Amino acid sequence: MVMGIKSRFCSRCGKETDKLLNSLCGDCYLEEHKIKAPGKCFVFYCNHCDSVLLEGVWTKCSGKAEQHLIDKLKTMIKLPEGETIQKIELVPYKKGFRSKVTTKLLGKSHIYELATFLELRKRICRVCTQQKTDFWNSKVQVRVKNKSKDFSNKLFDSLGYLKKKIVKAEEQKKGVDLFFGDKKTGKDAAGRIKTKFGLRMSQSAEQYSWNKSKNRPKYRHVMLLREK
Repeated sequence: MVMGIKSRFCSRCGKETDKLLNSLCGDCYLEEHKIKAPGKCFVFYCNHCDSVLLEGVWTKCSGKAEQHLIDKLKTMIKLPEGETIQKIELVPYKKGFRSKVTTKLLGKSHIYELATFLELRKRICRVCTQQKTDFWNSKVQVRVKNKSKDFSNKLFDSLGYLKKKIVKAEEQKKGVDLFFGDKKTGKDAAGRIKTKFGLRMSQSAEQYSWNKSKNRPKYRHVMLLREK
């Protein structure tokens, strides 16, 4: 509890101040209540596509990947009551970083140089793995009667963020085949293309392997989009 003008002296050091917390000035309060931080903090980072693994999902970085380290560290730091984080700066250290944290308590700034080791751990994401191995689970075949020179570019632009999830693309005489690593992404892409270009869609399955443990075939999802 912050005390007002009636208690103007710190009960620990005797300093006169009109800002007290539990009868203590800010400096004495922080002497008794320390900031707590983890020994390590890391984020998995794919340097092939600049994505980071956030809560189990590979997410494209809108800025620098280091910002996600800062955001994660911020959630792991435990501050004394009344103290707030103002800024976190990363300081290069060995193959990672340490941090300089600026906080504020009772209107006064405090700077901590934390020993927490922060690291961007390189790991190839699922989409990049699939692209490197050409593995796919979903194929979208787009066919038109008259294929213009810029047809493929318009098609890719219509996919938005899904364009980054294409495992591979194969140009055809009257269209293009798009391959995706999972069925849901393929369905989402087909839905966008269907709406954008006013195409009709048919679906089928293509056997590519055998599931020995379940004693049944494995299938890939194939979607064909044609002009009406």
